[in-house]
Amino acid sequence: MEQKLNGMKKVCYTWCKRGITTLPFVILGMIMFVVGNMIGGAANAIIAVGLVLYAGTMIKSRLSIKSYLRSYLVMFISGMLGTFASMNYVSCILLNFVAMFVFIYVFEDEILPKNYFIVGGMFILAQMIPYKFSMIPERLMTFAFSFAMVSLFIFIIKQKVKIPTSDRFVIQGFRELSKQLWEFKEDNATGRNHKELSKLSVDFSKEIYNDVAKQYGVLNEGQTYLFHVMLCLEQIEQIANQSRFYYKSEDAVYFRELGVIFSNAAENNNEKDNFKILSEKLMDFLETHHLQHMKLEEEFKIIIERLADELSYCKKLHSKKIDSAKGIDFKLNQLKKHFSLQSCRGRFALKAAILNGISFTISYKLPFSRSFWLPLLVYMITCEFHHEETKSALNRVGGTAVGLLVFLSITEFIPNRIRLVLVLFVSIWMLLSSSSQFISMVFATQIAIVSMMPFQMSMWRALGIRLVIVIASALMVWIIGKVLLRTEKHHALSYRKRELMESYQNIADELEKVLLKAENSQYVNELLLEVQLTTDSIQGLAQDQQVIDKEPIDNIILPSCRAFRIEIIHVFMIFHFYDIPDSERDHFLSEIGVLKSILHSIKSRNYSEIKKEDDGRTLNNIDLHLSDSIRHIKQMAQGINLLKVSHKNLS
Repeated sequence: MEQKLNGMKKVCYTWCKRGITTLPFVILGMIMFVVGNMIGGAANAIIAVGLVLYAGTMIKSRLSIKSYLRSYLVMFISGMLGTFASMNYVSCILLNFVAMFVFIYVFEDEILPKNYFIVGGMFILAQMIPYKFSMIPERLMTFAFSFAMVSLFIFIIKQKVKIPTSDRFVIQGFRELSKQLWEFKEDNATGRNHKELSKLSVDFSKEIYNDVAKQYGVLNEGQTYLFHVMLCLEQIEQIANQSRFYYKSEDAVYFRELGVIFSNAAENNNEKDNFKILSEKLMDFLETHHLQHMKLEEEFKIIIERLADELSYCKKLHSKKIDSAKGIDFKLNQLKKHFSLQSCRGRFALKAAILNGISFTISYKLPFSRSFWLPLLVYMITCEFHHEETKSALNRVGGTAVGLLVFLSITEFIPNRIRLVLVLFVSIWMLLSSSSQFISMVFATQIAIVSMMPFQMSMWRALGIRLVIVIASALMVWIIGKVLLRTEKHHALSYRKRELMESYQNIADELEKVLLKAENSQYVNELLLEVQLTTDSIQGLAQDQQVIDKEPIDNIILPSCRAFRIEIIHVFMIFHFYDIPDSERDHFLSEIGVLKSILHSIKSRNYSEIKKEDDGRTLNNIDLHLSDSIRHIKQMAQGINLLKVSHKNLS
């Protein structure tokens, strides 16, 4: 009982905190609604309020002005296409299929589910009330006013509210690393196999990805700087874990002093040029401190020197510069990869476009106002996975039923003169504060009914139409989602594995280029970020469904993926550190060839072609890491093969 009460208190606290946070957005929405209504009536008021959701996504972003303008331009284009779609029946059918497909296909993201939602939502909202071509100037004026209001609002909030910066992950990494290094005592190396920095690196990547997705999927200079530092810290943790097997008491000073350097850097994080000072201290440390084990000393030297080199470019920390040509090229390559019915993104975009086209085709001919509820609700219920669509449909219908009861018992008795304003204010506030689809639908129902009566229809007719349209929308999405291009999480899991192998193949190609001193691809950082977040998303997909056996994923595939990623990054750093002699280059190219061959076999599901025996290792550090990389990939293949058998048995 006490545990339930504590849970309820936590929920209430979270809701109150979100309510306070969202209150400024509600006030902004009400102001924009009134002004939009004055500019061009209810049709433009809806557009203005829709942009409040866009403002919410931009508060924590750290985009450059150029990237921000580009993101607003996307919203403007979406709204104007919706405007043209509402002008006649032909444009309605054509644009609602084509434009919706493009929006979801371009902006859907496997790492950020619903990334398309606000862009597509603006397209839908712009069609809520049919628009005439002669009224275009009013709509342009609404977008211009909304842009000014949203930009001013974002600027003020960012000045008043302290938004945590991404470099806090690096500072936390310094602190965590110092604790791990202090575990090396004079008599023995205590402690466990640490993975805290690997987890911290994933959290960092997730945070910056919100902005990376708005930058065509590429990192800006500041993000690249921090990403490289996090990769180095992760490598030091890995080598420190291995050091426990070679540790001698004479090495205690080395680890203690290195821990002190990182601890001081964490404590002095507010000092100017803190990263540059740390870089200099690390280089001084390498000159005066050494380990007893020669190869271990070599490993640490490579990574610490690389870290010091990365830290020295601290002027890039606050740079938001990106190469637009690089970003567009990367985005086009990504879109080409997903242009297939085998791709979950391609299937979802096509399904959503069909649903949107059908719902607008029907709503256009319905004989009553507010027929736009049908496509709006269809859009809100539609999900990538059918299981989630079913859950969403039930929540929407249930929330509407409860919302109707709330209206009959409370909202109906609010005096007419204040009802519309009061319901709009409270309901929008609750909609923005709640993460529950059910609760959101309860309050959305209040807005829907109040906006119709008593001006357009009687209360009972409004209640009946609302309930029928919600049920019709839910049934339409559920039936079409079940019979047309049905996708479930185990399908996505299979496709993500292939994506992961393809990304690793590209990374192996980059290794060859480094080894041959050829021109490097400009997408290495993006590929490394992609494999890290894809691995994490595979874990999330595996936990959320019951169709396949999770044991091979949790115990073999994911650990092997993460270990392989760490090894391959280390090989990159070694290749950059050493001048590889010609006599050894062919041997390393052969090893990379084996790596690529195994990756190709996993991707094409030819598990029989992968040799099960382990390759012999030489004493050479590079050979050791390449051999470990091959070993981890072979383990991954065995896990995927087990997963395939388990899935077949369950089928």
